[in-house]
Amino acid sequence: MKVLTKEELLARLAEKSLPTKTIDVPELGGAVVIRPLSKKAQMDIRRQTVGQDGEAFNNDLYEQLLLVECVIEPKLTLAEALHLFSAGLTARAVENILQEINDLSGITARGETSQEAATAAEQEFRQES
Repeated sequence: MKVLTKEELLARLAEKSLPTKTIDVPELGGAVVIRPLSKKAQMDIRRQTVGQDGEAFNNDLYEQLLLVECVIEPKLTLAEALHLFSAGLTARAVENILQEINDLSGITARGETSQEAATAAEQEFRQES
């Protein structure tokens, strides 16, 4: 296996973009477009939602920030994401959107890398080695 140079690595990263997925939200009578959470966004959101002790976790804020970051069409502000929670939308509808984002991102509902994603990455790495 060839080891990439720094220039090759940066060029390949510039070529890549996060995939998108259109998901149906029947409760809204339409669809939204989502993308997975980037690693940087994952770290930023976790930094904002995990307490100083590393234990306390603000799940409400986490879910709102996840919607802001990952729902790309229509693009939402934090206030608009909060409105989804308090409007006439069912909890199931919001949870379905969040679950789709988590699945696409390979993360758990707390923003941590899921075991399935870690296992898949390890298997892919072993196949390439």
